Amino acid sequence: MRAISHAVIDIDRYLEEAARAKQQYDAERWREELGLQGKTLERARDVAATPDRGRDGFPLALLPFFLRRRLRQVAVDLEFVAELESAHDQWAAAHTQPAEVRGRRPPVAQRARAQAQRARPAG
Repeated sequence: MRAISHAVIDIDRYLEEAARAKQQYDAERWREELGLQGKTLERARDVAATPDRGRDGFPLALLPFFLRRRLRQVAVDLEFVAELESAHDQWAAAHTQPAEVRGRRPPVAQRARAQAQRARPAG
């Protein structure tokens, strides 16, 4: 019976570690994607801001402003991913208990006695 109990605890730990690894992988992938978007936007902004860029008749080049705006949004998204990862880590730490701390069930004989006492009518 103890072997089964230890196997269940090991499976539980494995599932917790797998969930944590998946969350870390997702956060890292999001950071990479946002980083690539940021670099692409920076390059586009630099090209749009060059003075010899073909004039389209407008006295003010609007594209650099929109690109800067989108760059700020990407920066905010990166902060959000970091906050989300931190919140998940705190939640996981609060909801993960070592196997030794978890309450063990009493032996079968003690459980049977407790159940029998609860089943007896009072009086």
